[in-house]
Amino acid sequence: SAHLGMTHESELIASARLTELDHGRYKISQVVVVPELQGKGHGKAILNYAVGIAKKAGTKSIELNAQVKAKEQYCKLGFRELGEVRIVKLTGVPHITMLLEC
Repeated sequence: SAHLGMTHESELIASARLTELDHGRYKISQVVVVPELQGKGHGKAILNYAVGIAKKAGTKSIELNAQVKAKEQYCKLGFRELGEVRIVKLTGVPHITMLLEC
């Protein structure tokens, strides 16, 4: 996995993990933006950076598990819903798998 980070004035403000599942297929996970900076485009920027790395490596598809409350943001970037909403047992937060075909 590649762990990506975005900093501002030496402080980590956003991060994501990009994992190659097998040849031509990647997964993005652990997309996090510090709460006070959410809604300012940092999540979109780090997500686009991760997608760019995967595309440069020749990926055919990228999947992620999105919080339902954030799925529209992923749709705007070209991801589509795949499967049904499920509740993550550890957190109780509803998620849905999403896919970007490249």
